[in-house]
This record gives sequence, structure tokens and C-alpha cells, in this order.
Amino acid sequence: MKKRFFSSFLIVLLLLVNFATSAFALQDPPVDFAERGSITVHKYSFEGDESDKIDGTGIELDKDVDIPVNSTPLPGTVYEIQQTHELVQGTNNQEEWVELVTPATPIQRTTDSNGVANFDDLDLGRYTLKEISAPGHLTDPVTYYIDVPLTVENGTKLLYDVHVYPKNTPVEGGVEFLKLGEGAEENALAGVTFHLFYEDGTRVDDVDYVSGFDGYVRVAGLATGSYYFEEVETVNGYLLNNTKIPFEIEEIIGDEQPETVVLANFQNYKEPDVFKEQRDLNEIEWGEETTTLVGETVDFRLSAIAPTDIDEYVKFALSDQIDTRLNYTAGSTTVYINDSDTLLVAGNDYTLVEATEANNDTLEVSLTEAGIAKLTAGDTLYVEFSAVVDESALGEGPIENTAVVDWDNNKGDEGDKESDPTITTPEEGTITITKVAKNDNDLLLEGATFKLQRLDENGEWVDAVGSSQTTDQTGVLTWDRLVSGDYRLVETAAPAGYNLLANPIEFVIDDGVNLSHEFLIENMPEGLIPQTGGMGTLMFTVSGLVLMGFAGFNLIRKRQEAK
Repeated sequence: MKKRFFSSFLIVLLLLVNFATSAFALQDPPVDFAERGSITVHKYSFEGDESDKIDGTGIELDKDVDIPVNSTPLPGTVYEIQQTHELVQGTNNQEEWVELVTPATPIQRTTDSNGVANFDDLDLGRYTLKEISAPGHLTDPVTYYIDVPLTVENGTKLLYDVHVYPKNTPVEGGVEFLKLGEGAEENALAGVTFHLFYEDGTRVDDVDYVSGFDGYVRVAGLATGSYYFEEVETVNGYLLNNTKIPFEIEEIIGDEQPETVVLANFQNYKEPDVFKEQRDLNEIEWGEETTTLVGETVDFRLSAIAPTDIDEYVKFALSDQIDTRLNYTAGSTTVYINDSDTLLVAGNDYTLVEATEANNDTLEVSLTEAGIAKLTAGDTLYVEFSAVVDESALGEGPIENTAVVDWDNNKGDEGDKESDPTITTPEEGTITITKVAKNDNDLLLEGATFKLQRLDENGEWVDAVGSSQTTDQTGVLTWDRLVSGDYRLVETAAPAGYNLLANPIEFVIDDGVNLSHEFLIENMPEGLIPQTGGMGTLMFTVSGLVLMGFAGFNLIRKRQEAK
């Protein structure tokens, strides 16, 4: 802040002699009572050193020569004069100052663009001169007395037109406030940039005012007037708050600079965070990574914590541009707060844009005004949806996907932030069988036909598409790209000379230890059955008849012996 100066001009009152009785001798010099007088104020703003000031004499100065270079005309300053004494011709040719019983009506003038205020056509006498207001400057509280005419030049001359040159020091007001981040009051936020404006929106200067390490923004040297700060740049992790911070440097009466204006602490809030999680049907907990099968459904969950000032937001939305290797399940989106029991209603609490090819597979949930009103600071907004892993994912590596939160805090910050990615690693379930003879596993069997079946949601076994396969000379069959579930292999045709399997082969496919299976399937050879009518049948028939005849003979003999 600049050095304080005296706010008033130094008016040399050379006519303050013999106040009670007489002021002038008629003959030295004589007073012309027919004259009219004037007082002209030349008002200047002075910003130099006290030593640069000059003393006034009542005589008009040459403004180009006598006025200090650090002085500039000050328009708009209001002065008031009031006559307190009149100068009259008394006895013995002596002039007398006679105090008015009732002071005259005060007269006010305002300095023009040149800093000049003129009080003319004045009666001879003594006048008080007061400064009523000096815009942007310290107002002089002292009352001055000016005599018209004024004796100058060592008492040898009477000056009927008196010129005074008061110089006022500009008001150099100061302002400060503390910039805070979220959390405790001592959480000073450094590095936030502000601009300073006049009340009408005109910028005061080209200075960037930046909060210091202590969180304070301080400005000095401000003239009287109305101002406001506006935040134009914040720091990482915080949202812009362009709410105007108004203040006023008030007019000061006296020669003391105003005290620093201390504004209320100004708060900034952190930007929202967004998270993304996933799980498949074999998982209970949400996580960042999932290994799942082609054709499998994966559930995704987006979430964002409501900011401290969520009630001021005009936009709060979550979105996800789904990878083309994931097929969004239409109608699978649910939106809720904190837990799934607090469901939000589509069309009322939020607008939903489902992921389609037309919108680049982007799912977006944007809260309405009603939806935002249901959030309080610290609440968590969740969006869940499902997608199926497409076959195109095989061989392409892990699938990374991120969520995005979009906002408008209604305080100058419209932005978005991306989450860390979730990773979906696509796998395929497989089963391989090798068909061999029961008593000779080295004998690979050709011609065995199997079909693959999967247990559906109704508990019914249904054929998988393209499931029927027949072994060739290698005896090997493979089914791949299997999704999770319960499966069975049913042999529908056995190799020639071998019996069909009595029971299906059941197994489970999941993305854990049961991702792939290999089975060695043995077939039992058929028994030897001779052709109908051959010699072999006669031998068995004769043998049977002989045995039956022998048994009958023994039965008859035992009955005769019993008699």
C-alpha cells in the first residue's frame, strides 16, 4: 500500500489577522466595497511524496509549470462554502469583521472534468470551505476558513478572486479471503486463479490473482467502489466455482486509509469420481477383472459418489461406450441409489439411451432434475447392465472398458471424468473325447456318433447347435466355444462290432477348473452270435434232449424203488 499522505490541500490563510476587530487598514491597501469576490477550487489527485506538494497562496497557478507532475485533476468532488462573517466599513474608516448571527445558506459545487469548482459573485467576508465527498479518495474532514478579499504579497495586495489547490490521496483499500478445499477449515487450497472486476463487469486489470500457500488471495491499492472476484482456473481434482464474490471499498471520511475488507471463506469442491466393476454368473463379488467364456453374460456396474454440492448441479450422468466385442443386452439396465432397493424410475428420475450400433454402442443414463434432487452428498449412484461376450472376442486379447461421469455444477464447470478400466478376458470351453476299445485302448474306433446336449433354464436337455459328430479313424472328437453350464454327451451310434454306451457322459463347463475336459471313452465289443440254422445249433439241441431224457429216467427209477 502506498505511503499515506495528508488527504487535504494546504490552504495558506494569510488573511487571519486581527480577527476580533479589524482586518485591513483602509489606506493600506484600501478595500473596494463595490467588488464582488469568488473562490475557485482546483481539485487534484496526488500520489507523489509529501515533499512534492506546494503551498497555495490564493493566486492562480500555471498548471503546466506549478502543478506537481504526480497530480491529476479530480472530477466529481463536492465542496461546500458557507459565509460566517461579513466585512463592513466601520467608524474611523476601519474595516470590521462582523460575525453573522445566523450563518448564510451553504452553497455546494462539484468539480468538473478539469477538477474545477467555482463559487462566484460572493459577498465580501469570511467563508468556511468543507470537502463533502471525494470519489475514490480520502475525504478531508478539516473545515477551512477563507477570507474574501485575501491579503497577499506580504500584505501589499488584496485578492478578490481566491484560488485554492487542495490535493487528495487516493483511497488504497485492501481485500482478502481464504480459499478452501473440501474437508476441515484448515484445508487451504493454493494455486486457484481469480480475476478482479468492477461491478459493471469490466476487468480491473490484467493481473491473475492466485491463492497462496496459505490459501489467501490478497489485493491492495483499490479505489473506492464496488467490485467482485471471479474464479477462472482451479487446481487438479477440484471443480471450478465461478460464483461472484462481491465486495465494496467504501468512501472514507478522514485521512486514514480504510481497513482491509475480509471476505467470507470461499469453498471449492472436488470433482466427482466414477468407478466400473464387473462379474459373471460364476462370481458373487464385483471386481475389476473377469475371465469368462464366449457367449457368456457379464454384468457391469457403473457408480459415482454424489459431490458435496450435488444439489446445485444441473447435470449428472454416467455413460459407457461398450466394446464391440460385447453385445449389450437390451432392457438390462437398472439405476439405483446406494442399494438395489432404492430404484430410480426411467423417464422420471433419469433418461436412458441404450447402446446400439447407431450411437456407437454407448449406454447413457442422465439424471433429471427430480433424480438429482434424490441424491444427497455422499450417496452412490449405480447403473447396472449386462452384455454377452461375442465370438469375435476370441484371439483378440482382453477387453478393456471404462465408464464416464459427465457433470455441470452450475458454477462454470462442465466436464467429464473417466474411470479405470475393467478387463474381461474371453475364454472358450472345450471338450475332447477319444474313442477306444474296452480291452485295447490303443485301438482307436471309427464310426462312433455322439451328440452334445446342454441343460437349459427349464431343466431340459437340449441339443447344442451343430452338436452331432462322428469319429473318424483317429477316434477323436472336439467341441469348442462352449459357454458355462451343465452338459452331457450321448452316443447315438456305436462303431461296428461294439455296444452303445449305456449312460450319457455328464460334465460341467465354467471359467474355473472346468474350462476344458478330455475323456477317454471305451466301447465293449459285442458277444459272438452264430447264424440261424447252422451246425452249431443242432449240437446244442441234441445235448439238451439227452440231458432231459437222462433226468426223466432217474426220476422214474426212484419212484419204483420207493414202492
